[in-house]
Amino acid sequence: MPNRNKPFVVYKRASGWFTIVPRGVKGWLQMIVWLALLAGLCAWFADHYVEYRMRPELGTGVWLFVSGLIAWSLCFIWFVFARAEVLDRDVWLRDQARKNRHRQ
Repeated sequence: MPNRNKPFVVYKRASGWFTIVPRGVKGWLQMIVWLALLAGLCAWFADHYVEYRMRPELGTGVWLFVSGLIAWSLCFIWFVFARAEVLDRDVWLRDQARKNRHRQ
């Protein structure tokens, strides 16, 4: 892998499907920060749900929570792809098989 200094590796599988893997301390710390932001959003919604459980304001909270989840997801994906080494899984597997054949 030529880009060892990048904090994430993204394995693209099929159209729209990918796996994000943190690399090293820098990648794990950045992942923890993003998950802390998500935990804050979830904690806010849990508190909102307890307070407005049987009232019409709950719908507004649900709408805000879902909007926040969508925004968090899009920003996280954008952040990771900007700082990741992106590998096509099929090409990577083919290259690995080719290396193994040459070794035998």
